[in-house]
Amino acid sequence: MTRSMRFLWNRDAYISLFWLLIMQVIVALSTYLIATSMKYIESDLDTTYFYMMLFVVSLFLVYFPSAISSIYLEKWKVSAQKRFILGFASLNFGKRSLDRQKNKDEHEGWVTTESMLLYGEAPESIYSIFGTVLNTLLSIIIVSMILDISILLWYVLAIFLVVGIKILSKDKIAANAKLVQGKRNAVISVLSRMWVNTISGSPKTFQNWQQSYLKNTYVWKKKAAQNELFLMGVSSVSAMLALAFICAGNALYLMSLSSADAVAVFLVTLPRQVQIMQNTFMFFNHYLRWKGVAHKLSNLDQHLELKNEDTSQYINLEDISINGNQFNSIDEIKAYIQRQPYGRYTIQGKNGAGKSTLLRRLVEGDKYVFVPSAFRDLEFSNLRDNTSSDGESVRKLFDSLHHVKEIDTLYLDEWDASLDIYNKAHMHAEVRELAEKKRIIEVVHG
Repeated sequence: MTRSMRFLWNRDAYISLFWLLIMQVIVALSTYLIATSMKYIESDLDTTYFYMMLFVVSLFLVYFPSAISSIYLEKWKVSAQKRFILGFASLNFGKRSLDRQKNKDEHEGWVTTESMLLYGEAPESIYSIFGTVLNTLLSIIIVSMILDISILLWYVLAIFLVVGIKILSKDKIAANAKLVQGKRNAVISVLSRMWVNTISGSPKTFQNWQQSYLKNTYVWKKKAAQNELFLMGVSSVSAMLALAFICAGNALYLMSLSSADAVAVFLVTLPRQVQIMQNTFMFFNHYLRWKGVAHKLSNLDQHLELKNEDTSQYINLEDISINGNQFNSIDEIKAYIQRQPYGRYTIQGKNGAGKSTLLRRLVEGDKYVFVPSAFRDLEFSNLRDNTSSDGESVRKLFDSLHHVKEIDTLYLDEWDASLDIYNKAHMHAEVRELAEKKRIIEVVHG
């Protein structure tokens, strides 16, 4: 299980799935109750009415676990996103590799919009698969108990058939998903650059990026449509063959019935059997959807590079200066910065020299706020729950920090990249004023 996948599992997830289980048990029980009532429809009406009454009660009871399960599903989405953000911030401040300069836009695009979408989509996908599997298995067991155990054989054959087709098409499905995701990544990367040029006010450059965006979006949607068509074809073939097996089993069973009670019992189980057939089709769709989500989560790990490694190999100190001074080691830089509890320390250097990586290596203690690169919508928080933001809210953040005594250090990563000349001059003046009270360590744009 990847790190990004582990962020999904928490208390809200287990509570949601537990109540989903209770709900599906009650649904299966309702089928058993109505079918049992039919067994006594000719011989004992009182018993029939008793089971019908229990059936009606079960229809009301099922809404209770259904509501709780749905509520915790929404909480699950939020808590999964929160776990990801906290995990990401922990890795970032823990001096793990985050964003090498050559992939910076792609990394941060996935950190923000894409990751938020995924941690909303993944719980939905797991919930749907779990619910469909539970509903199908419990329904098959109940129907087999009510009718005849031989019916179970036909469902087993149908399930094996669906699984077999899935295995045969697995490689093609994975290849298509990877291709579509690659095209989607290209669109996300272009959108990030378009935003930069929108803020900087360069019409010609923005027009070029806009054309690139339209071209990449067309290719992505075309590949996505082709992939959906392929998935629908595989799902349809699987479902039709599975339904053929199940229908054959029901037909043989119906031909063997000899009493009105038995036929009545069979008839009241038909809606549940139809639902089983529908679930056979739905499961494959849910499974394929989950494979796509899982692949994206795997990509998220790759883009964040969530693994232990020495990030100093990506820092070229020969091309980096701090307030015009050059240093031979990170320890020398830390000693230089920590001489006094306030002041402004500006990291400058060539593109690709590792300025942002160096900034993250300098993060220490717990009395700080970290402001990520401009244009990003992810909020970081440290152990003292002090959050930073970007874009327009940088100004509000600076204003608030003047009054926050618990904060000793402010780390700024290209915070001025989105500002025009006027706002850049104004905000730099505010940073200078703030540096009279606190330690400011920054990477400036350009």
